[in-house]
Amino acid sequence: MEEQRKIKFSIQKKLVLGITTVAFITYSISAFVIFVLSDYINEITNLSFKSIVLFILMQGVFWCGVLGYVAALYITRPLKRIEEHVTLAAGGNLKYDLPVPKSNDELRSLTIAFNQMLKNLRQAVQEIDSNSSVTNQTVDLISKKTIEANGSFKNVSNNIDKIDQGTQKTEALIETTVHTLNSLKEIADIIEKRANDTSSFTNKMHDTLKETVGSVGTIVEGLHKVSNESQLSVQSVMKLKNYADEVNRVITIVGDISTQTNLLALNASIEAARAGELGKGFAVVADEVRHLADESAESVKEISKYIRNMQTEVEEVVNRMISLSQETINESKNGKKASNDIVQMEEVSVSIIEKIHEISSLVNEQMRIIQKTAVQLNEVSQVAKEAAVSSDNVTDYILHQSKLMEEIESISIQLTKEADKMRGTVEKFTY
Repeated sequence: MEEQRKIKFSIQKKLVLGITTVAFITYSISAFVIFVLSDYINEITNLSFKSIVLFILMQGVFWCGVLGYVAALYITRPLKRIEEHVTLAAGGNLKYDLPVPKSNDELRSLTIAFNQMLKNLRQAVQEIDSNSSVTNQTVDLISKKTIEANGSFKNVSNNIDKIDQGTQKTEALIETTVHTLNSLKEIADIIEKRANDTSSFTNKMHDTLKETVGSVGTIVEGLHKVSNESQLSVQSVMKLKNYADEVNRVITIVGDISTQTNLLALNASIEAARAGELGKGFAVVADEVRHLADESAESVKEISKYIRNMQTEVEEVVNRMISLSQETINESKNGKKASNDIVQMEEVSVSIIEKIHEISSLVNEQMRIIQKTAVQLNEVSQVAKEAAVSSDNVTDYILHQSKLMEEIESISIQLTKEADKMRGTVEKFTY
């Protein structure tokens, strides 16, 4: 552009100078021939002055045409070269620059501008080629990543389905556990009732023994009465033994249910572990349920231990009372021994009452644990329902994202086609 601004001898000036020069030469020669050589030509050719002038003017026109043609060749030759290079560039060949003429005129400026245009075109084509390659690579990468993302979304969707299935299984396990706990509560109520009945019978027996101890002074004289009372006590103790057997049977059932609860809690913990992050809450509550089940099992063991002790002591009381009955029949005079046996029976009855109170306390503790477990299971059930709703929402979101990935993949394929088309266009150029 700077060289274009510094044109010293433009084509316009050259044309003016050339035409002026041709006119000067033509008219000078014509004037010289007309005014100087016309007489000589007239003598030689016998032509009139007008004919000579007409001939000279025609010669001037002819030589103007010849000189104009030569000047036109001088001007159009660079234009021909420019035309050839423009034709090559139009065909896609940008390799060759146009030789810059030495003349400082518009043709030189046009050549420089054309070469600059070729340079810019080569640079643009190179950039387009490079960008099309980068675009192809980027689109391929986007397509691969889209496929990977789509696969990941499908895997996540499958995992969500598995979590949902695990949640449904957990809900079913929780419902089963709640039913089991309700059964435990009913059994615990039965145990408490049996314990109260046993306590009532034991208190009656204790009162009877106290009355028997109160009448030790007259035991010898009222030995038959004591024998009758002993028979009643034996019957009461036998009822107590039956109640103890019933309680032991119920406690065995409670132990089995505690074991089942522990297994259900373990299954819930496994399902929660499979659920991952969504199952952490399940795992905590499942561990708490298993802990409560273990406490229930320990309580059952303690109750069974006390019941076995009570059965042993009841059997001892039965044996003693049978022995006492036999002794009252066989040895009616041995009042001191009968008194000691009755005192021992009173002590045993007191021990039995204490054991019954301990059993009642353990049953109450068992009831408290069952109620607490039921509350926690209800909370777990609520969390499971919320997790199910959340998993449904996540599934919908993943499906939406999967559709978007498919659309992006389709757009990537279209971009690849467009980039290939642009690359095909660029390959038409050589540079």
